[in-house]
Amino acid sequence: MRSLCFLLGCAMFTFSADSCTAQWYQPWYGYNNYGTGYAYGSSGGYGGVYYGDPGTPYSNAVRAQADLTRAQGVAAENAAEAALAVEKARSQYLDNQVKFLTMRREYKATIEARREQRKEEAQARAAARPAPKPDTQLYPRLAYDQLDPLTGDIAWPECLQDDEYAQDRSLVEAALSTQGEFGPDDRSSQIIYDAAHRMMTTRSRRVIELGSEGYASCRRFLNSLAIEGDHAREAQR
Repeated sequence: MRSLCFLLGCAMFTFSADSCTAQWYQPWYGYNNYGTGYAYGSSGGYGGVYYGDPGTPYSNAVRAQADLTRAQGVAAENAAEAALAVEKARSQYLDNQVKFLTMRREYKATIEARREQRKEEAQARAAARPAPKPDTQLYPRLAYDQLDPLTGDIAWPECLQDDEYAQDRSLVEAALSTQGEFGPDDRSSQIIYDAAHRMMTTRSRRVIELGSEGYASCRRFLNSLAIEGDHAREAQR
C-alpha cells in the first residue's frame, strides 16, 4: 500500500503544471533555406544541424565549371583593368615627353636669342668706343740723353744698374747697336722687348726700395724701351 501511494504521489508531482513543464522532441528533415543542402533538427525548440549535400557527380561538375568560369571572368576583368592602367600610364608618359621636348626647344631658343642679343650689344659698345691708341702714342720715345738711336748708346737709370740686370742690359745694348747700324728688324725688336719686360718683373718686386715716384720713373723708362723697335720703324717712314 505504501508503495502504491508513493508512486501516485510521484506521478502527481511530475505532471503538476506548477512544478515543471513537459519536454518533447520530434526530429524533422527538410531542405535548408539556402538551397545548398539538407538540414536535420527537432521540433522541441532547439536549432537543427545542417549537413551539406554531397550532390551528384554531374552537379559537382556543373558547379566546378561555374566556379571556373566565374574565376576566369574575374581574371579577365582584372587583366583588362591592368592593361587599361598600363595604356593610360604610357599615354601620360608620351604626353610628358612631348611637353619636355617642347619646353627644351623653347628654352634653347630663348638662350640663343639672349646670346645673340648680348653679342649685338657688345658689338655696338665696341663700335661706339674710340679705337685704342698705339703703344708708340702711349709711351713716347726715349730722349736723346737717354738713348742715341743712331749709335745705340743708352744711359741706364740708377734703378737698373744693379748686377741682377747685367745680362739683360748686355742683350739690350747689343740689339740697339745692331738696330742703329742696320736699321730695326723683328729679331732685335723682340730681344729689346723681352729684356725690358724681364727687368719690369724684377723691378716690381722691389717697389718699396724705390718708392712710388722712383718706381713710376723706372717703369716709364722700361715701357718706352720695350717698344723702341716700333719707334725706330715709325722714324724711318
